[in-house]
Amino acid sequence: MSQIFNKAILVQTKLSNNLLAANNLLKVAKNFVNTSDQDHDRALPLVKSDQKTKYLNSKLIDFNPGWNNLNILSLCAKSKGSLYVNSKSGVYTCLNCDQSGDWDQFKNLVEKILDEQKPCTEDEEEQQEVVKQIKFRQAWTQTKKIRDLNDSQFRILLRNSGLSDELTKPIFEAFDIRIHEQDIMAPVLDRQGDLLDIILLNSKDRNETLKPNQIFGLNNLLAKTYTELYITDDVLNMMALKQELKKPVIVVNSIEALSDQVLALLEKFDSVIIWQKDTKFSYNLAKKLNQNRCNLINYARTPYESLIMKENLTKIVYSERFPLKNESIVEYKDFKESVYAEVVHSKQYSGTQWKRFPILNEILKGHRPGELTIFTGPTGSGKTTFLSEYSLDLCAQGVKTLWGSFEIQNHRLAKMMMTQYSRLNLYKNVELFDYVSGQYSKLPLKFMSFHGQETVQNVLKTMSNAVVLHDIKHIVIDNLQFMIGNQFSGSLDRFAQQDYIIGSFRRFATNFNCHVTIVIHPKKEDSDELLKISSIFGSAKAAQEADNVLILQEHKTIKEKKSSWIKFIEVCKNRYDGDLGKMVVKFDKENLCFSTNRSCANEPDHDAIDSFSDINNLDDDINLNNNFNLLKKNC
Repeated sequence: MSQIFNKAILVQTKLSNNLLAANNLLKVAKNFVNTSDQDHDRALPLVKSDQKTKYLNSKLIDFNPGWNNLNILSLCAKSKGSLYVNSKSGVYTCLNCDQSGDWDQFKNLVEKILDEQKPCTEDEEEQQEVVKQIKFRQAWTQTKKIRDLNDSQFRILLRNSGLSDELTKPIFEAFDIRIHEQDIMAPVLDRQGDLLDIILLNSKDRNETLKPNQIFGLNNLLAKTYTELYITDDVLNMMALKQELKKPVIVVNSIEALSDQVLALLEKFDSVIIWQKDTKFSYNLAKKLNQNRCNLINYARTPYESLIMKENLTKIVYSERFPLKNESIVEYKDFKESVYAEVVHSKQYSGTQWKRFPILNEILKGHRPGELTIFTGPTGSGKTTFLSEYSLDLCAQGVKTLWGSFEIQNHRLAKMMMTQYSRLNLYKNVELFDYVSGQYSKLPLKFMSFHGQETVQNVLKTMSNAVVLHDIKHIVIDNLQFMIGNQFSGSLDRFAQQDYIIGSFRRFATNFNCHVTIVIHPKKEDSDELLKISSIFGSAKAAQEADNVLILQEHKTIKEKKSSWIKFIEVCKNRYDGDLGKMVVKFDKENLCFSTNRSCANEPDHDAIDSFSDINNLDDDINLNNNFNLLKKNC
């Protein structure tokens, strides 16, 4: 009650020219505090509390009982809940309007409001709003439920009200819509089902009736277990959607209505579909609700108009909605952690390092998933042989590999790989075949069974199955020309076919996060000239789509009237960090390796033999050493 004293003192200060009015207000305030029951009896005649509550209920005036006062909720248009009536004396005081009086004066005030005279405010619009709300509440007690109408009466009601007969009787009953004289009333209820307001469906300004802090249909969400919610801007639109989709629908016309309590209630919905006329408001609404779960519908007609036109609302909803957040558009915050990780852990993100080709590590920085590598070189230069050792190096370090050789049969490719893996001429060391074969079989390596001409569709299907079933991380295709043929329509030339295939492999590498290496033959050019990126067969698309372009070059040199060929791998494109360069290689016919730099071709690679233990988790070090000694002795 100290607030009443403070209010009175403030009034007394401001109304220095009207001290009598301020003193009267102080006297009224004293009736509420610092007095005993006997003091109250002497101050004003008592009115029984049950008489006051009975009177308020008869006038449909909302109130909350307090410790000493009844808090009147609806009479002051400026500030709801600011008017109090003393439970014993009946004295009323409005803290907002500075009005006060005894019980009889309070009843006179109520009668004036009900007779559309002066309510507890001087603002004309606020007066009208208070009067309208009280009249609505009085009318609601006299309404007739829709279910009490027969079908003929219901159709007449729709026709007289200008509503479409596409709306069914059950949908009116679902929202407890009633009739009063010529009005069709839709109740605005809170979460507990208490009446907040009334919307006249047959009124043209029904949308303006819903206050900014109100949501129509909120009470219908409590007992539902749906995960999809629809939000629209009109009660008729809501009824149309609810009738056709049988899903939860609410009407929201203001962001203010989405309080923290409402957002908590809507948290259970994983998908929110917004169908409103105002596109800008729809976007703001979606942002408030978290745009990641929101879809918008931008359609020429409203749900109610579509219902009148006998359109399929279900089809419209699923064909016309679009996600607010485009997955193809991201912000820096979406990948900030990836940038940080690459800066802090640059070596890990640069990819798997080659052990046999350390210079490639300096140029390419490593072998990374999700990239596309194009490899080319002159015919007969050893493209397949180099690529075999190149991929074998990675496979020996745990990179699961799938080989697709369309030129060489798998058993011959495997024989070459075993020779490279052991750095042994197996023809001269037949007694070691079982040992080398056993170690080689433990590599995470698989082969495609294709040989010769094959369609790109079958190859891509095999690749996708391998990634899903075997977690393949590196796929080698040797070579692209075997997929160009009569599988395409006659309207596509060979260049167009190749572009299509390259595009397919590019998408595959990105979507499956798998490194794809493709061998492409070069164009026929002067054999004395080094190859360039433009030498790759076909259009420029292959080089454009590729992350890396490697060329096996052959250069003829003449020294002391003797000619010799120098081979080197040239990195012509490196999308990762742009470094380019050359790596000289020397082919060893004895073990089919490009990486050897040993003086004795027959000398086994100690590191390779030791790697058997690291790669394949061999437990018996003693047996391994014995085998190594045997291997060395035989060499």
